Amino acid sequence: MDKKYQPIKLGAPGEEISKKDLFQIINRFKTLHQLRLQKTQQFLGPRQRVFLDILGLIFHQNHASLPGFVDTQAPCGILDFKPGPTALQACRQYFKNFQYRRKALSQYAIEGIYLMGSIGSMAFSKKSDLDIWLCHDANLDCSQLDLLQTKATAVEQWAASLDLEVHFFLMNADQFREGQHTPISTESSGATQHFLLLEEFYRTAIYIAGKAPAWWLVPPEQRHQHGEYIDHLLTSRFISRQDILDFGGLEQAPADEFISATLWHIYKSLSSPYKSLLKLFLMEAYASEYPDVDWLADRIKQNIYQGKIDADELDPYFLVYQKVETYLGLVASQKRLALARECFYLKIMGDSVSALPVHIRKAREAYLQSIALRWHWPDDSLHLFGQKRHWNIHKAVFEHQVIRDQLKQCLQMITRFANQYSQSDYRNNQDMKLIGRKLHSFLDRRPGKTSLLTTRYSLRNKEPHLTLIEATDTTSKWSLYAAHISDYPDSQPIKVCDSFIQALCWIIANHLFHPQLKLHLSSESLELSPMDLQLILHQLHHFLSPVLIPRDDLFLFATANRCQSILLFINLGVVLEPAQNSANLLISPRSDPLSYGQERRHFIETTTRIKITTWGEIHCSEHQKIDGLFDCLIDFFNNGVEPLTPDKLHCLCLTPLRGRSIQTRIEQLIAKLRQLQSQPQPWRLFIAIGPHYYMLHRQNGLLQIAYLEDEAMVLHSLGSYQPHFIQTEFEPYVLKDSVIPLLYQTSQNNSVDVFFHTQEQQTDLYVIDERSTLFHGQYPNSQITHLLNQLQSFFSHLTEQAKLADDIDFQFFELQKNSAGIISCHPLTAPPASDFGELSIRVSASEDGRYLTFYCNGESFSELEYDDIFHQTQQFILSFRKSQTCYPCFISSVDVPCHLLGAQTDQQLQTAHYLNYKQAIEQQLSFSASNITST
Repeated sequence: MDKKYQPIKLGAPGEEISKKDLFQIINRFKTLHQLRLQKTQQFLGPRQRVFLDILGLIFHQNHASLPGFVDTQAPCGILDFKPGPTALQACRQYFKNFQYRRKALSQYAIEGIYLMGSIGSMAFSKKSDLDIWLCHDANLDCSQLDLLQTKATAVEQWAASLDLEVHFFLMNADQFREGQHTPISTESSGATQHFLLLEEFYRTAIYIAGKAPAWWLVPPEQRHQHGEYIDHLLTSRFISRQDILDFGGLEQAPADEFISATLWHIYKSLSSPYKSLLKLFLMEAYASEYPDVDWLADRIKQNIYQGKIDADELDPYFLVYQKVETYLGLVASQKRLALARECFYLKIMGDSVSALPVHIRKAREAYLQSIALRWHWPDDSLHLFGQKRHWNIHKAVFEHQVIRDQLKQCLQMITRFANQYSQSDYRNNQDMKLIGRKLHSFLDRRPGKTSLLTTRYSLRNKEPHLTLIEATDTTSKWSLYAAHISDYPDSQPIKVCDSFIQALCWIIANHLFHPQLKLHLSSESLELSPMDLQLILHQLHHFLSPVLIPRDDLFLFATANRCQSILLFINLGVVLEPAQNSANLLISPRSDPLSYGQERRHFIETTTRIKITTWGEIHCSEHQKIDGLFDCLIDFFNNGVEPLTPDKLHCLCLTPLRGRSIQTRIEQLIAKLRQLQSQPQPWRLFIAIGPHYYMLHRQNGLLQIAYLEDEAMVLHSLGSYQPHFIQTEFEPYVLKDSVIPLLYQTSQNNSVDVFFHTQEQQTDLYVIDERSTLFHGQYPNSQITHLLNQLQSFFSHLTEQAKLADDIDFQFFELQKNSAGIISCHPLTAPPASDFGELSIRVSASEDGRYLTFYCNGESFSELEYDDIFHQTQQFILSFRKSQTCYPCFISSVDVPCHLLGAQTDQQLQTAHYLNYKQAIEQQLSFSASNITST
């Protein structure tokens, strides 16, 4: 592979430059690239080789027989392109309907095709992806670019059928040179790494077809004036613009790019450390030379100009290792140097040497042996590096600590670099914000958060036995050992966690779990059978499976970290103690696990929550009693990612005897909350918990909870004023002996619903107004017709005075009890509004509300005239009653300021305000009447 030529020295501007030398430089670069391409072909199968053989032809012509054909109008054509015999042979073999016919085109839309990345290097393998720069004419319009992208996507799909992972990046060289539309790849974060991506392109690219990069023609000694030198070649007509693609030079790389690239590779190292650490060290080496950076791409160019074309010596990954080895040797960091060597070894040999063809494996082993000898590696280095396929959790944990320390050092280095060189607030860059969030998420340690090993994907041998030991002191720590329970005292724990469930999550998240795993438990606080323990592990593994899959998830950090899904374990490891004096606890007609039996007991002792966030974090927390369960549910419904589908919230209860009933009851409650939360209108749900009650309701879009001591508090809550209609529902055993739940089932929106029930000389009146507020009144010795007539008249007055909306409907129902004691509602025709006889009572007040006045049949009784207007008014009322008996008197109309009714503004007023005020005035009048009759 070693080719030697005579050195070429191109003249500076103003000096003589040979066109022949320029042509030879281009050919030398193409020769190096051809050698790299031959290396790549060694790894590919026959049909995979076809991809590279006909890649240029696919984009030179639109032909229905060739892969990727989408439209005859798709942009195509490469100037001076002529397929070689290998390409034509491949077409004859695999695409028999295709016949190549050379023809002139009015437009050559494709300016160049280049491969880049690990392809063509020692690091390339069957698992490597192929990044391809598809450079197009800058004059293509949007529709043409869409067609070209569609074709490129179709070619990617064809490549996937050949078991090749291919990514095309449409490139406009002019835009790229100006810093616009830098492509984002799996190896870079787009515009934040423009120059570094360009340097990688020049260092790793393989020319396939089209124009030569202008950078090839700028001699090494002119590297600081790339643009000026190309302009000189063009204006002096040494080259033609149609022969080159100018992506720009490397002389103006800003400091911020080193910052962004370092952060990017730290981010990539979190999941693929051995792939990214070498590049991370390279960024550090480059940053140490700033601003006069010794680019590896320039080293390649220097060799090309000197006539040294050795594919092994100019191998992109060898050059990276060489520079990193030199840099780390200078800073005397032996631990980091050993890590860099291991990364280089693994990059060359891959995760599994058995995956390499025998001849390639032997060639690479010999190559690494020569490297180890040349760079004075310790004698056992290659043997130790080769043990990666035997990795167990001890090795993974140890390596994780080493890698984590390196990442911290790199982070500290780039922070110092930023303070010294950065001219802008790079933190405001969107890509950097996302990377920063990812780093913070991964490196931040908080109570309950499950830490992830950077080396978790490197595990090859999984332990058959793990032992989890609860501390016997007061520290509440759990130690995990990679050993059988009989052997753990002789070993060191691989992990110490704050809780039992956090230890299980750590096992699963770091890939220690497998179907044959035997987990041994030693605990004084938890009672779990081996079967329960296995069930918990399997449930956790199923729940955590989404975060176990490697993914490039940076886009997830564009939004705030929110709850993605939750798994709840109820009473984990807890055995319920029977209540004292509760012989009837086992069997009771009141079977609700949330309010059971005569003692009204709930069976929720603990709630263990595992939460997965949208950023892929795993959080564990322990919660006590029913309030803890509600805290978990409120967090899910308020902070969960919508839609809150059933698969995002799971519940499991293993409590002996009662586990299934408890789990079913909580699942019913969750389903009810989900159904209510999906509705547009406000709602509230009352639920009996033990001997007490809770009200769950939505306020300002959020689920909230209120504790209610007893039924009196429930009734008080129902009678409270509301800003709007609120759907009201009751769980079992709430106001169980009351008709109120039945009334709310009947009540409707934008309606004032009146219910009455008469028994034993007393009428119970219930009103649920247009905003779902409950009014209750009891009227002894009242005629029902008289009571309903006056109520309808009162409503009519409110409507006539525009104190209630015109569209409010008024409905009346009678409550009837059958022989079985079951109460039902029966609608009635609304009674006519009348002033029920010759007596009409209206209460009014001054604007400031200080003085009340009663108007009774033309007579007025004002507090400005009388000390006790209630007494005076009642005397006047009794004068109309022949029997002078004390039966209820009713207010016909209310006209007082809103603050006397209990509101701050008129807009807050609802029917219940008027009814409560009306009732209060009527009670005072009745009290005065009773005093009059008693005297």
